[in-house]
Amino acid sequence: MGAAVATLSKALAKDLEVSLFMPSHGRHFDVRFREKLGLGEVRGFVSKGARKGVDGNLYPYTIGMEGGRFQGLRYFLAKGLDQSTSRWLDDWQIYDGELSYQKMSLFARAMRGYVDFLLREDPERIPDIVHANDWHVIPAAVSVKQALLEKRMNIPLVFTIHLLNDKGLPWHYMSEDWCGIKDGPHFVNIGGARRLVTYRDAWSDMSGGKFERFGAVEADFVASVSRSYLQSDVLPSLGLNVSRKAGFIYNGCDWDEDDIRQGVLREQAHGMEELAAKPERSDLRRYLLARALGETGTPVISEPELSRVVEGLSGLAGIRKSGGVEPFSDGGELVLMTGRLDRQKGADVLLRAVPKVLEVLPATKFLFLFVPLDGELIDSTVRRAAEYEKNVRVVLGRVPQIYGLAHICADVYAMPSRWEPFGIAALEAMVTGNPVVGTRVGGIMETVLDVLDDREKGTGRLVMSEDYRELARGLTCFIAMMKIDEDVRRGQRQNVPRLLDIIPYDDVRELVALNQSTGSVIRRNCRMRVERHFRPKNAAQMAIKAYEKAFIVSASRNESS
Repeated sequence: MGAAVATLSKALAKDLEVSLFMPSHGRHFDVRFREKLGLGEVRGFVSKGARKGVDGNLYPYTIGMEGGRFQGLRYFLAKGLDQSTSRWLDDWQIYDGELSYQKMSLFARAMRGYVDFLLREDPERIPDIVHANDWHVIPAAVSVKQALLEKRMNIPLVFTIHLLNDKGLPWHYMSEDWCGIKDGPHFVNIGGARRLVTYRDAWSDMSGGKFERFGAVEADFVASVSRSYLQSDVLPSLGLNVSRKAGFIYNGCDWDEDDIRQGVLREQAHGMEELAAKPERSDLRRYLLARALGETGTPVISEPELSRVVEGLSGLAGIRKSGGVEPFSDGGELVLMTGRLDRQKGADVLLRAVPKVLEVLPATKFLFLFVPLDGELIDSTVRRAAEYEKNVRVVLGRVPQIYGLAHICADVYAMPSRWEPFGIAALEAMVTGNPVVGTRVGGIMETVLDVLDDREKGTGRLVMSEDYRELARGLTCFIAMMKIDEDVRRGQRQNVPRLLDIIPYDDVRELVALNQSTGSVIRRNCRMRVERHFRPKNAAQMAIKAYEKAFIVSASRNESS
């Protein structure tokens, strides 16, 4: 989610003055990070006071701010200026139970203090609009809105829900005692009409003590990241009459395939001496499978406990204790899956599809690049993958040295998500020329065009969630299609009839029979779809339209009207 917000912010910053605020998460201690953003102390700003707990005790805080600029975007990091404040704001973990709630509260105090600072020192930099992303910044956003309303400045608030969370707390934790939100009357827009409510009533009665509902009540525009997720999940979950002020803003993908390719060739140059100056996709794939996988080094895993789980699985699914994974002994076609290793992403569904694909295409390789989150799921996934040791490799942790390479050499990308608000991974796959076989859920239905529905512009195949058999059929279709394309370009036509018979869909088989370069056409379709509809500039245009609607709603609830 953080990458999506930064991408949108940078796109907006090409035409607007945009400032991005967040807790420091300790990043300001990193010298390289400081230099990259040009971070420096925001002189004259200190937010100081005490929060009153439910136990009646006072908890002092002293907050400072680091500011910098990068790629036209202003960054501000709220940091602790005393030990007790730094313990929370500067912790490197972002989501972690009590830690998240403490950061949320102190960040709200920081933003309220920063508004007071601007009003006093630099009123021309008061924002024209506030855009909050996800539940944990709602107290900060409402605090900013309230502070400005007290000065009779009616600034619109936009609230984007990237992934529903349903977090909630008693009113005390929103109140002036803890987060700094004062209870008092103000207007909100519900059902297209303004209502006079107190902040406590908006939280407790209208929102049931839930952050996302409170954000929707207080916002002048409620956004999600796809039409499907908004209609099927967000609005029903909110249970509020906010559809008239709701919409969606797609995420934008800023990947450039040529840049990735050049970066791979530059960084991997020492191992690519045997390749041509301009290696084909198949050349890069052979290099990845036979060599680069074995040179990944020790992956970066943030949790020590998860690192120990991974070490305990050494030898399974190619995992080596010394770092990296065992390369494959032979080549073959490649199915790629990336992302967080959690139940949402459906890695287990793809693993059930593996033997179905291997029945007809036994040389196919499957590469999983996962950020591990749960020890039990790590164990079950790796052990299941190890059943296909000749065909499956699992890489756990962040391994940038092969991430881009895997994308520019894969045959097809698998996305068997059980739910997916947007799914930017589909865009990253398509922009690097990979057809996507994904599920008919959320944003995937809006990014991927099923080749069975649109033979001319198709970019993949959409299947029902949990249907591993149809997932396997979709993967088989595109693997065979890409294999035909590559073999024909190399003048190796002897396997074309057999590969055509493997394609499980009559319409696609007919299409490939008429044009044996259909694989290249599909890859172009993938790149073109992202370029036309899902670049950061497209997301920025959608955001600006949302802001325009927010201004209208904000004006309608203006207390002076």
